[in-house]
Amino acid sequence: MGPTLLPSVRTDRSPHLFLPGGSDHANPGIDVRWEGAYGIGWPVVASDDPEVYENLLLRAAAG
Repeated sequence: MGPTLLPSVRTDRSPHLFLPGGSDHANPGIDVRWEGAYGIGWPVVASDDPEVYENLLLRAAAG
């Protein structure tokens, strides 16, 4: 089964992952802070944890 577009689903951020079990994860492994006024400034990656992806892939594969 390929990716499904869900036009009625609103996301908090991008990228936003939706797993087959119904869970969703916004910006997995990324912590962001804003520089300047929110919505006018820009996001800055405060930390990046690449270890979250293996767990998400295993969960997605398990369905």
